[in-house]
Amino acid sequence: MYKATLQELDMSTSTNKHSKLFYGAIAAVAVIAPMGLVAAAGTMPESTETGQFIVSSFGAVLGLIVAALAVRAVYSLGFSKA
Repeated sequence: MYKATLQELDMSTSTNKHSKLFYGAIAAVAVIAPMGLVAAAGTMPESTETGQFIVSSFGAVLGLIVAALAVRAVYSLGFSKA
C-alpha cells in the first residue's frame, strides 16, 4: 500500500481537478470585483465621472473574465481544434 510523504501532501491542491480551482477563481473575481468598484467609487465625490468609472471598470473586469474563459476553452480543446 502506497503512503504519501509529507512533501507530496503539501504540494496537493484543495480540489481534485484544476478546472474546479479555475472556475472558483473566476467566480470569486466576478463577485468581489463589483464590490471593490463600489467601495472605490464610494470614496469619490458624486459626479458623472464616478458613474463612468464604475461602468468602464466593470466593463474591463467583464472583458477580463470573458477573455479568461475563452482562453480556458481553447486550452481545453488543445489548441489543435481551435
